[in-house]
Amino acid sequence: MERNIQNFEDAMAILINLSKHKLESLTMEFVTCRTISFLKLSCPINLTYLSLKISTFGLIKLHEIISLLKLLKTLIIIESGRYEDPLSPESSNKINQLTKLANSIPISLTRLGISFLVDLTGYEKFYKEFSVPIQELDIYISLDDDHLRGIISYAEKNRNLKRVGIMRFNHSCLDGHISNDLYLEAKSLIPIIGETKKIKHFVNR
Repeated sequence: MERNIQNFEDAMAILINLSKHKLESLTMEFVTCRTISFLKLSCPINLTYLSLKISTFGLIKLHEIISLLKLLKTLIIIESGRYEDPLSPESSNKINQLTKLANSIPISLTRLGISFLVDLTGYEKFYKEFSVPIQELDIYISLDDDHLRGIISYAEKNRNLKRVGIMRFNHSCLDGHISNDLYLEAKSLIPIIGETKKIKHFVNR
């Protein structure tokens, strides 16, 4: 299995290197540290759309290439793996890397889609550090009131935010995970709140 993944990564590296000056859209599964390393070396600087399903170890290095993509308009990041204990050193290190990622995202971005394997604290720190005035935010996890408050705080500093997509939004409203009062507060800042846009990666959270 490991050999198959390495062969896949090698093939992708060759294809990206051959087309890096023309490549504008890239969607990848099984993204690892090794993948990030070759993307950094053969950085396709003309990318406007990047969608990754990425391992935890790849995620903590992702900031190394994101800052190089000055034309990027859409960024989708789906972390694959398992949740860490929020009190573990690994979880603390990941959150530190997420703040680096938040600060590395180029000002050109207009749409961000995320799904991180962290608790609410990790998301809150990401939103606090993230200052790019995006217009669309998709959260590929189910949310509750506490997480929606974090999004409201972000929307208060980014008045350009026009749409928020929440995975299983209708279900979350019906079962009470998102209260009507908080939803109305969010709607006063964000014109469109609903389901996430479809992506090519499978997400079940």
